[in-house]
Amino acid sequence: MGPRCLLPVVSVLLLQVVGSFVAALVHFFPVGGELNFDVRPSAPSGTFTDLVWKFNENLVVEWSNGQSGLEYYGPYKTRASLDVKTGRLRIVGLQVADSGTYTVDINNQVSVTQFQVQVILKLLKVKIWVSPLVCSHESKNCSLGCGLDQDQDQDQDQDQDLGNFGPLTHTWKVNSGPEWLEAGPKMMVINNDTTRQVPEFQCQIKNPVSKNTSEAISNPFFRSEPDSNNTGKIVGGVIGVILVILIVGGLVWWKCNICQPIRQNHGTKQEEDEMGHNQLLKKTDHKPPQDKTVSLPSESVDPHEDTVAKPQDNGGEGS
Repeated sequence: MGPRCLLPVVSVLLLQVVGSFVAALVHFFPVGGELNFDVRPSAPSGTFTDLVWKFNENLVVEWSNGQSGLEYYGPYKTRASLDVKTGRLRIVGLQVADSGTYTVDINNQVSVTQFQVQVILKLLKVKIWVSPLVCSHESKNCSLGCGLDQDQDQDQDQDQDLGNFGPLTHTWKVNSGPEWLEAGPKMMVINNDTTRQVPEFQCQIKNPVSKNTSEAISNPFFRSEPDSNNTGKIVGGVIGVILVILIVGGLVWWKCNICQPIRQNHGTKQEEDEMGHNQLLKKTDHKPPQDKTVSLPSESVDPHEDTVAKPQDNGGEGS
């Protein structure tokens, strides 16, 4: 087999590979939105003789150069339109049921171009759940869950199954900065020094057509001041010791400077009162001096005889 014979085989294989690659691409659209698909590869305007668009092998619209108009089928009669010059298909008011594979036949030849479509809901409300419900600063760890609030009003008459939201990406904000960390729908929060410095948590969910952010929730482990080195305990202990010293010192000062003089004055006054009382007792107990009794020579004296004092003879009798 010569090189020229191999060319058709290689071309077919390339077309199959390209077709498989194109089919693997998924185009996401929001519910209520619209899609626009162009023919690939594009052809010069006016070169189409017939066009047929299909959805999952069901006819959407067909056109032939010899026909007077376009023929739309099924639910696309009021929602689809075809530009016969460019081959572009446009569908409005997309629904979840419009998800599937779209193909186009050009000039009676099946095209390898395929469009894989998935119509999904927009995200309107995101919420954080805490587990366990009672999570406090005394807990060792807590689990945070980021999910869609099932009470949200989607404003579309669509099934609210989570599969209709398409692939979801969960990110978390664990500080006040602009960075978001991809961590899955659940995050375990451990009560450690690093976590205690984070004031709040937020989560964000994205899908290919929208994104939404939850309200921030307070971190139950948050501390305004880090205590990695027991700084709080040390400072508290120092302050307590200082307070004890001040109290004891104040009591000592009060005792020495206020209480002691009062006691001294009280003691002095008491001593003075006691001294005065003792002096008074001494005065009261002092007996007055008794009269001295002069003993005379015992002589027989007549009580009826007048006693006349005779002058003593100092020099003898006079002659």
